[in-house]
Amino acid sequence: MARRLPEDPVKRRLQQFKRLYQHMEHWRVLIESGDMNHIITVPETGEEIYLLDLMVGIESLPPRQREAFELICLLGYTETDATRKMLPHSKWSTPIQQYADTALARMVAAYDASQDGTYIKTVYIKKGSKPVEGLTDNPSGGKNATRKPRHRTEDATASERD
Repeated sequence: MARRLPEDPVKRRLQQFKRLYQHMEHWRVLIESGDMNHIITVPETGEEIYLLDLMVGIESLPPRQREAFELICLLGYTETDATRKMLPHSKWSTPIQQYADTALARMVAAYDASQDGTYIKTVYIKKGSKPVEGLTDNPSGGKNATRKPRHRTEDATASERD
């Protein structure tokens, strides 16, 4: 028997998205075969979810959050199995659960921003990485202008390619 969705609308929506992510591969196959449209409508709210846009925020997730999200939300691992893979000597699955929950919330927020037209693509950069020329945390160029960025914007990554 499937678990019931939470009553709280915010938590309920996150769980609906989690279920969508868990079935992404199945949806992709159905879309490619022409058996399904790329839009799913949530019956309770009437919200239309565009399956092709669900992965919009994946590049902005830090490595541990991304790994937990991929294992639990995309590959269907249980939290215990994901913990065994990510932290093999840990007795607790709480950190992995927190990584996955935070990543899920960030992915849904990125999806919502994408649908609103306010999403700015960012790419996670490991702390201590070489800074991207012309990209700073302080656009005014003040004393902190040489700080290393934690994220790159789409414009910065495009200028690197040129």
